[in-house]
Amino acid sequence: MSEAVFTLLILGGIGLPVAAYVTLLLLDFFEKELDYLQIQNKRIEMEKELQRVEYLQLNQQIQPHFMFNSLNAMLSLSRLGRTKDVSHALEEFSQFLRYKYVNKESLVAFEEELAYTSHYLSIQKIRFGKQLNIRLTIDDQAKRTPAALCAANAGRERF
Repeated sequence: MSEAVFTLLILGGIGLPVAAYVTLLLLDFFEKELDYLQIQNKRIEMEKELQRVEYLQLNQQIQPHFMFNSLNAMLSLSRLGRTKDVSHALEEFSQFLRYKYVNKESLVAFEEELAYTSHYLSIQKIRFGKQLNIRLTIDDQAKRTPAALCAANAGRERF
Protein backbone atom coordinates (compact mmCIF):
# COMPACT_ATOMS: atom_id res chain seq x y z
CA MET A 1 0.00 0.00 0.00
CA SER A 2 2.79 2.41 0.79
CA GLU A 3 4.24 1.84 -2.65
CA ALA A 4 0.89 2.81 -4.27
CA VAL A 5 0.64 5.91 -2.10
CA PHE A 6 4.21 6.86 -2.93
CA THR A 7 3.47 6.40 -6.67
CA LEU A 8 0.34 8.53 -6.37
CA LEU A 9 2.28 11.24 -4.56
CA ILE A 10 4.97 11.23 -7.23
CA LEU A 11 2.41 11.28 -10.06
CA GLY A 12 0.48 14.01 -8.25
CA GLY A 13 3.66 15.99 -7.69
CA ILE A 14 4.50 15.79 -11.37
CA GLY A 15 0.96 15.76 -12.83
CA LEU A 16 -0.49 18.71 -10.91
CA PRO A 17 2.19 21.20 -12.00
CA VAL A 18 1.90 19.96 -15.60
CA ALA A 19 -1.91 20.28 -15.45
CA ALA A 20 -1.55 23.76 -13.92
CA TYR A 21 0.90 24.76 -16.67
CA VAL A 22 -1.45 23.48 -19.41
CA THR A 23 -4.32 25.35 -17.73
CA LEU A 24 -2.26 28.55 -17.68
CA LEU A 25 -1.40 28.12 -21.36
CA LEU A 26 -5.07 27.64 -22.21
CA LEU A 27 -6.06 30.68 -20.15
CA ASP A 28 -3.41 32.76 -21.88
CA PHE A 29 -4.63 31.57 -25.29
CA PHE A 30 -8.26 32.40 -24.46
CA GLU A 31 -7.27 35.79 -23.05
CA LYS A 32 -5.39 36.63 -26.27
CA GLU A 33 -8.35 35.42 -28.33
CA LEU A 34 -10.69 37.60 -26.27
CA ASP A 35 -8.38 40.60 -26.72
CA TYR A 36 -8.30 39.95 -30.48
CA LEU A 37 -12.10 39.79 -30.66
CA GLN A 38 -12.43 42.99 -28.64
CA ILE A 39 -9.99 44.75 -30.98
CA GLN A 40 -11.94 43.50 -34.00
CA ASN A 41 -15.20 44.69 -32.45
CA LYS A 42 -13.71 48.11 -31.74
CA ARG A 43 -12.39 48.31 -35.33
CA ILE A 44 -15.84 47.54 -36.72
CA GLU A 45 -17.42 50.16 -34.45
CA MET A 46 -14.86 52.73 -35.58
CA GLU A 47 -15.49 51.90 -39.25
CA LYS A 48 -19.23 52.34 -38.72
CA GLU A 49 -18.65 55.67 -36.99
CA LEU A 50 -16.35 56.77 -39.81
CA GLN A 51 -19.03 55.92 -42.37
CA ARG A 52 -21.61 57.84 -40.35
CA VAL A 53 -19.34 60.90 -40.13
CA GLU A 54 -18.53 60.72 -43.85
CA TYR A 55 -22.25 60.54 -44.60
CA LEU A 56 -22.95 63.56 -42.40
CA GLN A 57 -20.11 65.51 -44.00
CA LEU A 58 -21.33 64.72 -47.50
CA ASN A 59 -24.86 65.61 -46.48
CA GLN A 60 -23.71 68.96 -45.12
CA GLN A 61 -22.01 69.71 -48.45
CA ILE A 62 -25.04 68.79 -50.52
CA GLN A 63 -27.76 70.47 -48.49
CA PRO A 64 -26.75 74.15 -48.87
CA HIS A 65 -26.26 73.73 -52.62
CA PHE A 66 -29.66 72.12 -53.03
CA MET A 67 -31.38 74.65 -50.74
CA PHE A 68 -29.98 77.69 -52.58
CA ASN A 69 -30.89 76.20 -55.97
CA SER A 70 -34.40 75.40 -54.80
CA LEU A 71 -34.95 78.86 -53.32
CA ASN A 72 -33.60 80.51 -56.46
CA ALA A 73 -35.91 78.38 -58.60
CA MET A 74 -38.88 79.44 -56.46
CA LEU A 75 -37.80 83.08 -56.70
CA SER A 76 -37.65 82.78 -60.49
CA LEU A 77 -41.11 81.23 -60.56
CA SER A 78 -42.40 84.06 -58.42
CA ARG A 79 -40.89 86.67 -60.74
CA LEU A 80 -42.56 84.94 -63.68
CA GLY A 81 -45.92 85.13 -61.89
CA ARG A 82 -46.28 81.34 -61.63
CA THR A 83 -47.85 81.45 -58.16
CA LYS A 84 -49.32 77.93 -58.34
CA ASP A 85 -45.87 76.52 -59.11
CA VAL A 86 -44.34 78.59 -56.30
CA SER A 87 -46.96 77.30 -53.89
CA HIS A 88 -46.41 73.71 -55.01
CA ALA A 89 -42.61 74.10 -54.80
CA LEU A 90 -42.83 75.56 -51.29
CA GLU A 91 -45.06 72.69 -50.19
CA GLU A 92 -42.65 70.08 -51.59
CA PHE A 93 -39.67 71.94 -50.15
CA SER A 94 -41.36 72.05 -46.75
CA GLN A 95 -42.05 68.30 -46.84
CA PHE A 96 -38.49 67.65 -47.95
CA LEU A 97 -37.06 69.68 -45.06
CA ARG A 98 -39.45 68.20 -42.52
CA TYR A 99 -38.32 64.70 -43.37
CA LYS A 100 -34.69 65.72 -43.64
CA TYR A 101 -34.45 67.35 -40.24
CA VAL A 102 -36.88 65.17 -38.28
CA ASN A 103 -35.43 61.83 -39.34
CA LYS A 104 -31.91 61.40 -37.94
CA GLU A 105 -31.48 57.71 -38.73
CA SER A 106 -29.00 56.76 -41.44
CA LEU A 107 -31.12 53.76 -42.44
CA VAL A 108 -34.84 54.14 -43.03
CA ALA A 109 -37.65 52.13 -44.54
CA PHE A 110 -37.64 52.16 -48.31
CA GLU A 111 -41.12 53.71 -48.50
CA GLU A 112 -39.97 56.65 -46.37
CA GLU A 113 -36.93 57.19 -48.55
CA LEU A 114 -39.06 56.96 -51.68
CA ALA A 115 -41.43 59.64 -50.34
CA TYR A 116 -38.43 61.79 -49.43
CA THR A 117 -36.99 61.28 -52.90
CA SER A 118 -40.31 62.15 -54.54
CA HIS A 119 -40.30 65.55 -52.76
CA TYR A 120 -36.76 66.14 -53.99
CA LEU A 121 -37.63 65.10 -57.54
CA SER A 122 -40.77 67.22 -57.53
CA ILE A 123 -38.69 70.28 -56.67
CA GLN A 124 -36.21 69.41 -59.42
CA LYS A 125 -39.08 68.88 -61.88
CA ILE A 126 -40.44 72.35 -61.07
CA ARG A 127 -36.95 73.77 -61.43
CA PHE A 128 -36.08 72.12 -64.76
CA GLY A 129 -39.55 71.72 -66.26
CA LYS A 130 -39.73 69.69 -69.47
CA GLN A 131 -35.96 69.25 -69.52
CA LEU A 132 -36.26 66.71 -66.70
CA ASN A 133 -38.02 63.43 -67.33
CA ILE A 134 -38.39 61.11 -64.37
CA ARG A 135 -39.04 57.39 -64.58
CA LEU A 136 -38.81 55.25 -61.47
CA THR A 137 -38.23 51.52 -61.80
CA ILE A 138 -38.15 49.84 -58.43
CA ASP A 139 -37.26 46.21 -57.85
CA ASP A 140 -39.59 44.42 -55.42
CA GLN A 141 -36.63 43.17 -53.39
CA ALA A 142 -35.35 46.74 -53.00
CA LYS A 143 -38.63 47.69 -51.34
CA ARG A 144 -37.90 45.28 -48.50
CA THR A 145 -34.45 46.62 -47.68
CA PRO A 146 -33.50 49.70 -45.65
CA ALA A 147 -32.30 52.64 -47.70
CA ALA A 148 -29.60 55.15 -46.87
CA LEU A 149 -30.70 58.77 -46.88
CA CYS A 150 -29.29 59.82 -50.20
CA ALA A 151 -32.04 61.41 -52.29
CA ALA A 152 -30.27 64.75 -52.59
CA ASN A 153 -27.24 62.94 -53.92
CA ALA A 154 -29.10 60.49 -56.16
CA GLY A 155 -29.19 62.54 -59.31
CA ARG A 156 -26.99 65.44 -58.35
CA GLU A 157 -24.33 64.88 -61.00
CA ARG A 158 -26.88 64.72 -63.81
CA PHE A 159 -28.43 68.15 -63.22
